[in-house]
Amino acid sequence: PDLLERRRSAVPNEMKQMKLFDYIVLNDTLKAAVDQVQAIITVENLKSKIIVPKLSAWRNFIDE
Repeated sequence: PDLLERRRSAVPNEMKQMKLFDYIVLNDTLKAAVDQVQAIITVENLKSKIIVPKLSAWRNFIDE
């Protein structure tokens, strides 16, 4: 089968697994998909588990 047919046949299984993922990026258009991925990266980088260690490192640097 060609690529498009393989992708179409994978859709039902992928839809069943969607709830397992934190984010869903739809490839309707390249720009929209890129924007969505950039937004995900931004959100992930703003999570406290990322920010707090950075703030602690800065606090240690300032206190020295």
